[in-house]
Amino acid sequence: MSEFAVPKQNNQRAYDALLFVLLIVFVAIKFNDLFLPYFWDELGVYAQAAVYQYKHGLSLLPASLPPDLSRGHPLLFFSLNGAAIKVFGNSVVAAHSFNLFVALVLLVLVYAYTAKYYNRLTALVTVVLLASQPVFLAQSALVLPEIMLSLFAVLALVFYFEKKYLAFALFASLAILTKESAVILPC
Repeated sequence: MSEFAVPKQNNQRAYDALLFVLLIVFVAIKFNDLFLPYFWDELGVYAQAAVYQYKHGLSLLPASLPPDLSRGHPLLFFSLNGAAIKVFGNSVVAAHSFNLFVALVLLVLVYAYTAKYYNRLTALVTVVLLASQPVFLAQSALVLPEIMLSLFAVLALVFYFEKKYLAFALFASLAILTKESAVILPC
């Protein structure tokens, strides 16, 4: 062993516990936001479209939403939120909670894949940096597609770099069906 080599320590459980604490703190910070009324694009398009799908049937077909609600956006985000409303109830808290859950899944996946490719300390720092970004913090519980788009895009890129092209195609397609700007992924 070289005199400069750092002995490898097994702190996996400690970092995993810190991630769990971070997620609990994140939920505690966002808890009051779950009760806020819909706002801006959330009110004008996304939440209304999800509630419309909840009431009139879940579908990915463009004709399933009136043009003033879909505004030409792909319908996966609306359908998944409509399904969450169907399961958990037609309330602001249910819709915001579903989107907060998606944000938590994204944080856990970023942690898992960063730990896989680097180490758990780097993964924990990465999650702290992501969770503390103002845009992520602001949108993590809103009925807006950007967090779900990020989740699918991260998975698509991970599978692309792992040369798992079928999984890449699936998650790139889910990203495109969430928001049209994801069309850049297959390019």
